[in-house]
Amino acid sequence: MTTLIQRCEILVGIAVILVASWPLPATAEEERQDQDRIRVAVMNFENNSSWNFWGDGLGYAAADELVTQLFGTGKFSLIERSQLEAILAEQNLGQSGRVNSAKAAEIGRLLGVQIILTGSITKFSIDTKGGGIRRLGLAAEYSEAESNLDIRLVDTNTAEIVFATDGEGMVRLG
Repeated sequence: MTTLIQRCEILVGIAVILVASWPLPATAEEERQDQDRIRVAVMNFENNSSWNFWGDGLGYAAADELVTQLFGTGKFSLIERSQLEAILAEQNLGQSGRVNSAKAAEIGRLLGVQIILTGSITKFSIDTKGGGIRRLGLAAEYSEAESNLDIRLVDTNTAEIVFATDGEGMVRLG
């Protein structure tokens, strides 16, 4: 069984892949505009994988990791998760992450953000393998984890999906 640290390492790897594919400014003028940082709210990700061991925790973990990675770039102003959760509760949306682009735009306007980042985990698996002679202390074990994420950026003014991508990652631990 993998530890919490190993699970976090897996999600970090996936988030790095997604952040690396993020569009960057092309001109000096766009770089100056980025100094005003884009206001973003990251929704909890829906777990569409067959992995339900952690329940909704997998979607929360993916969203939290993206918040951390986006914050680290210095290009985004991120809304505190408690504010987002309060709006979701007020709108009777719960924590499922199931929000269409029109509803995401409405939530974004209520929060005063320009972009809503939402998505889903489409694949997640952990496979632990091992071998050897345990009685002699010659056993070895390792885990391979694989996951795929789909992300969408929704413009809160138009409800238009302005960017969508997917990413996948595999990590071997042990």
